[in-house]
Parts: sequence; C-alpha cells; structure tokens
Amino acid sequence: MKRIESVDVVRGAIMIVMALDHTRDFFGVPGISPTNVSRAGAALFFTRWITHFCAPVFMFTAGLGAYLPLLRGKSKQEISRFLWTRGLWLLLLEITLFRLILFFSLTAGPIILLVLWALGCSMIALAGLIYLPIRALTILSLTVIALHNLADRLPAAQFGPAAWLWNILHQQGVFSFGGFLFFVAYPLIPWIAVMSAGFCFGEIYKMQPDARRRVMIRIGLAATALFFVLRTINRYGDPIPWSTAVPGRSPSAAAISGGSSPARCPCA
Repeated sequence: MKRIESVDVVRGAIMIVMALDHTRDFFGVPGISPTNVSRAGAALFFTRWITHFCAPVFMFTAGLGAYLPLLRGKSKQEISRFLWTRGLWLLLLEITLFRLILFFSLTAGPIILLVLWALGCSMIALAGLIYLPIRALTILSLTVIALHNLADRLPAAQFGPAAWLWNILHQQGVFSFGGFLFFVAYPLIPWIAVMSAGFCFGEIYKMQPDARRRVMIRIGLAATALFFVLRTINRYGDPIPWSTAVPGRSPSAAAISGGSSPARCPCA
C-alpha cells in the first residue's frame, strides 16, 4: 500500500504553521505578546491563534499513522510493540536531549514536560487501547474529548499529596519529585483521547475514495460548526473564556489569553 499523500500534506502543513509560531517567538518584536489585542494587530494575533491546531493534529495523525499499518497487513501485536517502544524513546528524548538543548545541562533548570512527553505517553497508552473494539474505543475517545473539561473545576491542590498526579493527568502545574522540579505543560487525559480518536479515524480509509471523501467532509463541517457554537456560547471548553476588547483600553486577562491554552486540548 502506498503512502497516503493527503495525510502527509496535512502533517507538512501543520509543521509549517508550527514553524511560523516559533519564528515569531524567536525573531518577532520583543515585548509584544501576539495575544495582547491592545498592542498586536490581527495578523500577529492569528500567527499565534492558528498554532492551537498544531498539537491536536500532531496527536491525531500519530494515531492515524498507527492504524494505517493494519491496512498493510501488520498485526496489532506488532503495532503495539512499535507504539510503546517509540513512546519510551520520545520520553527519553524529552528529559535528556531536549533538556540539554534548552538548558545546556541535564541537571540545571526544571524538567519541562512538553509535546514529546505527551506524544510518548499517548503512544504508550495507545499500545494497550488498540486492543479494544474499534467502536468502543471511538465512543471512549470522543467522550473524553467532549467531557474532560468538566473536571476543570477540580484544582490539583485539593488532592493533597497526590496533586502531582492530577497535574500529569489534567491540570497544568509545577511539582517537585526526587529533588527535581517538574512543569507539566501538556496534561495527558485529553491528548491520549485525541491520539486514540485518530487511530479510530483510520477505519474510514477502508472506504472507497468517493465515499471516504464525503464522510470526511461531513465530519469536518460538523466539527467546525461545533467549534463555533462552543466558542460563541463561551461557557465550556476553555479554561479562560474570551472577552471583547474595547479599542484604546487595556484588555482584560481573559482577552489577553487569546483563547485556548496550547497545552490543553482545544477540541472540546
């Protein structure tokens, strides 16, 4: 089976978007936040806003990529082994090579758990989840994506000594362990669900091209419409609701936030 060019195109396009954000971050005008609408124009704002598609697409296409070998004759056992071993490698890279590049040291500074951490842990989780019936996994994945924000009102502090676990699973935060300081930028619960949803999406590639295209268009339109409904209601799906900025007046903290946190799943 040949590579699916449309999947590669999506992956490449989202890498370009991510590069746009990093270029602006490192080479843009210092001191101007792209989400501070009192200073940043619309073009600059959208160079940051659009990057909220990046992590979900990385996760979703990673899950899709894990499914496609099934269509080429690979067994679930082979795919599972690939996922958990690849996941462990990504975790190792996060806490060694990436840390060395960031701080020029393996011991200085906090251990920041970013995208490689989330990808690696999600792959390890998916290595077990792929053995579930595809229908059950689809329902589970979509349910978690849709409802995980209900837990936003539960602060990690209320779990006492187990607060670190809630940081890992759901709420961004800082904790110390074994003499090291950890910052969890990408809590795991929503990202595991996004990756497993991508795996389930692979079932669509069993369809004939015309039927597959129709289904994808319907799913895309429905998901886009749901996104606009949720953001218009402004009651659910984002830890910090948006607010309207008045020209010439300093925006509120909610307006400065610019919407969904990049470390939380903006899918719900």
